[in-house]
Amino acid sequence: MADASPPLKEMGVRLCPHCLSVDVVALGRVTADSTGVRSDYRCRRCSTHFLLLSDTRRIGAPNRTAAD
Repeated sequence: MADASPPLKEMGVRLCPHCLSVDVVALGRVTADSTGVRSDYRCRRCSTHFLLLSDTRRIGAPNRTAAD
């Protein structure tokens, strides 16, 4: 039988990749590059440190110095 659960990154919910707990806390560090945005999180249940990846692209002018 095939696994019916959707991939974690498509669920839109912050889940620990180790224990699947939703009790996670953002650590405040965010990095970004051309592939997406990464935010540091830690699970309060099992203390696993992980990155939450977002591939959402910025909407607007590609050049931020361009006049609106």
